[in-house]
Amino acid sequence: METPTGGGEGEGPSGSTAAAGPGTGGDPAPAGDPAAAAYALGPTVECLRAGGTTVTTVAELADDEVDFQLESLADLAQDDARVARVGEALVGLGFGDTRATAEIYQELLFVPDDPYRITRVENVVLLAREPAEAAFAAVRPCLRP
Repeated sequence: METPTGGGEGEGPSGSTAAAGPGTGGDPAPAGDPAAAAYALGPTVECLRAGGTTVTTVAELADDEVDFQLESLADLAQDDARVARVGEALVGLGFGDTRATAEIYQELLFVPDDPYRITRVENVVLLAREPAEAAFAAVRPCLRP
């Protein structure tokens, strides 16, 4: 399940919800286990790199590329946060141990009237500056269990 946040004036952190469908990556966790993490950092990073995408930690970015939102994502997800460079766009990925953890990340990262778009796909939060859909679309197929 994908839950977008941000990108619209006055839009709250609850955002609208759209079901994850084909092209969103690997199969999510079994429906009977709502707490299970659907996607994992290692296989996702491997897929992105295999496709030619540069993936780093926030600490490895140049100082002029790091801002409050990316630092916050890295602080929340810690060792499970990465940044993918998709063309000129940077997409932050924060992997939670559970879907609930990712929901908390999403809520804490939301800032009204922020230029970032935040979306959650199962246990992963994706963060990119607007317009973000093309960058998200490039990352979603590599989300792997």
